[in-house]
Amino acid sequence: MNAAPRIRKIACFALALLTANRAHAQVWTRDPNFAPALRNDAPALTAATFAPLPDGRVLLFGSFTHQRNGALPAPGLARLSADGSPDPSFGVTLAVNESVLAAAPLADGRALALRFANATPVTFAFVRLLADGEPDPAFTPISANYTSNLMPLIDGRTLAWSNSLVLNGTDRHRLAQFNADGTLDAAFDSAIPADVANLVTVAGQPDGKILVSASVNTVANAPATGRLFRLATDGRIDASFTAIAMAKPFTTLATQPDGKILAAVDATLTRFAADGSADANFSPQI
Repeated sequence: MNAAPRIRKIACFALALLTANRAHAQVWTRDPNFAPALRNDAPALTAATFAPLPDGRVLLFGSFTHQRNGALPAPGLARLSADGSPDPSFGVTLAVNESVLAAAPLADGRALALRFANATPVTFAFVRLLADGEPDPAFTPISANYTSNLMPLIDGRTLAWSNSLVLNGTDRHRLAQFNADGTLDAAFDSAIPADVANLVTVAGQPDGKILVSASVNTVANAPATGRLFRLATDGRIDASFTAIAMAKPFTTLATQPDGKILAAVDATLTRFAADGSADANFSPQI
């Protein structure tokens, strides 16, 4: 995994928040009291992704293997206290060859996680973890064919997306949705257009609809271009949204509380109305 794209995403998102409402702009400084002390058994810690929790703690997953610089095992998933120290009430028990590739908190304190087993053959499975990090015995693991991204939605559901996503032997057409309890939403069937080459990023809107930024191949043997489109809550294409074509797909998306859409690629930050039309009043000075 490469840390650079993740760093760029975080940077663009921070810029989007700052420029969306300059009246609330403030100087951000490093918190000297936050010290997670992660370590990877490989030569370098290459990636880490965090999900803030309502109580101030942080759910963290990535390529790390230990906390406290090696003193505490953490196979790709950890929960940190508000000061970055390991949460003593949380611990993940996995086999020696297993690790967590993605995770998302659930509203009740549990978490949905993508477990990877480096065996012959390799296996991927979505599992539900209890609030203390242990596997939930009441949850039947959902087999997957490959790694994928997980994103919590505002209404408690969780979205999984990947350019190849087969769950329990069924092709989910690159996007799958999990209910608030972590079970698979069988009624969700994504309608990704046939000319989409790759999903680049996704974002949930306050009304539960899903924004998708993708690269598309509209002309044979020509370079791929970008498109931003929206799916309804059941996965269908949302015809009320004006699909946006661009030379390159947006790499970062965020939605404002009023439904407006912030989108960034490279050094360009753009804002659209909730229906996909251009916001002529947005002119970021960055």
